[in-house]
Formats: sequence, structure tokens, C-alpha cells
Amino acid sequence: MAVPSSFPKIRTDLAYYGVVTRVISATQFVAAGLAGLGDGALTTYAAYVLAKRDGTITPPHGEQPAVTAYVSGSGTFTHAAYTAPLAVGDQLLLLHPNISPVDLTAITTQTDKLAGGETVAVHAHADNANWQDVFEWTPLATRRKVHSIWLDFVNFAAALQTVAYRLSTKIDGVNYRVFESNVAAPWTIAMDDGVLIACNFVIAHDFKLEIQRSVAEGGPVNVPYEVYYEDME
Repeated sequence: MAVPSSFPKIRTDLAYYGVVTRVISATQFVAAGLAGLGDGALTTYAAYVLAKRDGTITPPHGEQPAVTAYVSGSGTFTHAAYTAPLAVGDQLLLLHPNISPVDLTAITTQTDKLAGGETVAVHAHADNANWQDVFEWTPLATRRKVHSIWLDFVNFAAALQTVAYRLSTKIDGVNYRVFESNVAAPWTIAMDDGVLIACNFVIAHDFKLEIQRSVAEGGPVNVPYEVYYEDME
């Protein structure tokens, strides 16, 4: 079927994706995968930092200085300086001047939330049989989807040790209510050391995880834990 000559054409030069393969200076980098487009072809484009190699969102993440020169043979870019250095492995979008004024920082702020957050820490469990907070989110100012919680009980050593956990939230906004626990079938020393609490729920009020052990250990016990979540607004 013939396509009418008046049919609008889709532009393919509005954005190019590249990865930094070499940092020459504060104002020059090489993205070898973007070589071969023709000298000067990407001059005036914005070199937007889409994602940093280390996964953080500190500068120059989200910055987009203008490209002032482009060498096609090597994929070398000269640009206005970022506020912090680029690194090999950083991911870039080279944006056409027609779209680079778009507030990509605001867009990125929202899409970064989709990647979620994590808490990685160690709880020092005191040597008693009381329920103790592993962590508590208070005040919780946003709806939060909790994906999973990992606990490592490798440091518990008493022969008859059992460990129970419970999850609580302030459903009424005031008082903690337990909504999930393993009290009926607690962890024992004979089980695997790693414990996964598969969550997949949304909370909108203060939230905490507590654990309780049954046997004294002669001192505090370190309990490594990880929590994976994403804020929804």
C-alpha cells in the first residue's frame, strides 16, 4: 500500500542514548557507541545524565549541559561543565534542542520513585525476651508499597532458640495493630538463617517490625536486615 506523501514523518533525531566510555576532562567525554553520526551532528544537543553508574541520584544526575562540539570518528563530546564529574558507565540522553527545555528533572523525580527505596541496616537485639523494634517508620508522610523484608538470624546461637516477628501499623492513625506475625510457628535454630517476609502491601500510616527471642544469649545479638519499598506519591 502506497503511503501518501503528505503522511507525517516521525523524526528519529530527537534523542540518542549513549554510555560514557571515557572521561577526558570536566568538559569532554567519549561515548563510543555514538560515534559515526557526522562531525558536528550533535552540537547544540543537551547531554542529559539519565542514570549514574553507581545508581545514585546525586549530581550530575539530571543535569543537561549543552554540547559545543562533537567529533564523529571517536564519539567525543565537548560540553559545558557539569556540577560534578561524569564517570565511565554513566548513561546519557543526547536531546535535540527542540525537546531539551522540557523539565526532565521533574519527570525524573517522579520516575525515580518507581525504582523504589531500600533500607539496609543491622538491629542490635538486646538480651531479653521482650518484643523489640527492628525498625519503625514514623511519621509516615506518604503511601508506601512494601515489597519485601529480609532478616538474617545467623547470629542467634542458643540451642533451643526461637525467634518470632510481627508487623504492625496504625490503621486508625493512632494505635499500632498487629496484622501479620509468625508467633504460631516461630523461627528455630534448626531452620535456614535467612528469613523472607514477602509483603506486597500498601500502608499509609506508621509502620514497624518487631522481633522477640525466647532464650538468653549472654549479650546483644546483631540482626542484619533489608527492606525494599517504593513511595507512591
